[in-house]
Amino acid sequence: MFLKTVEVPVYIEQYQAYVRRLPPSQLRHNLESQFKKYWTGFRGEQMLEPLLASLPDKEYLIFHDLRLFNGVHYFQIDYLILTAKFILVLEVKNIAGTLTLDFLAHILTRLLNNKREIFQDPTVQSEMLKKQLQDWLAEHCGYLPGMPVEDIVVFASPSTFIRFINAINHEDQKVIRSSQLKKKTIAINNQLNSRVISSKMLKSVSKELIKGHHPKTLDLIRDGTVSCVDLIKGVRCPHCDYIPMIRLHRNWKCPSCRQTAPKAYFQALQDYRLLMGPKITTQDCKQFLQLESTSTSKYLLQTMHPNYTGNTSNRTYYLTEK
Repeated sequence: MFLKTVEVPVYIEQYQAYVRRLPPSQLRHNLESQFKKYWTGFRGEQMLEPLLASLPDKEYLIFHDLRLFNGVHYFQIDYLILTAKFILVLEVKNIAGTLTLDFLAHILTRLLNNKREIFQDPTVQSEMLKKQLQDWLAEHCGYLPGMPVEDIVVFASPSTFIRFINAINHEDQKVIRSSQLKKKTIAINNQLNSRVISSKMLKSVSKELIKGHHPKTLDLIRDGTVSCVDLIKGVRCPHCDYIPMIRLHRNWKCPSCRQTAPKAYFQALQDYRLLMGPKITTQDCKQFLQLESTSTSKYLLQTMHPNYTGNTSNRTYYLTEK
């Protein structure tokens, strides 16, 4: 049972919005590279969703993209599986090509298109996450003595070739393909004889994990990476990506491809929320959508039915997710 479902993390949506709203530049190129990296990772995690969903609902409680704070810094777990017998940490990798994992040198080498790249040994990363989680559980759920915590590295892509060198038997067993995940999880469960915690405690730990989650977000404007002046304002055409579309008779028309889209401004206001935050005034809306009229700005905000505070002259609206 998924207690924290598989959804695109906010920071990935934010990277995408920055890329949509910046002109061609080295900064945009860098942000696009970050977006592609994180999107590839998320797609790998997404591949595991149907496999994990097939586990017995009552026995396995699943949390996707869990980000916890240990008092010093945040650590992020791709998947955490909570049971009455054990906890399983999954570190998911979505890396194409031919891979060689050297357990002695702690290096993962990727060969793709005759190009060789070196990555950190993912088993070191998963072991570190396991230790961080154990420390976090001891602080926030101190009533879990004796609860085994296991960690596994899962390579999501079925086409990836993996070779192990300098491996001790128990080490390479911690690295599996996605097709082995369900079988491996059930095998761990069957190896353990009895429950460590009760159903009541299981619910309590689940609540602590959800409460302890801190989603990662970006604010590249506040930290000075991006200037508001550099952002491309206006409504983006959903047909050809041209910005800005023109507001014409309660519709939006693209001057480039000549197509119309009456609700194209929805995505523009979602971009505003991702880049600038959820608070918006009619003047902010007018400037960002490149409108001529404040009354049109007010009308468009009201059609989205956002919450608001203040009277009609200084009203602040609160944009929500799609």
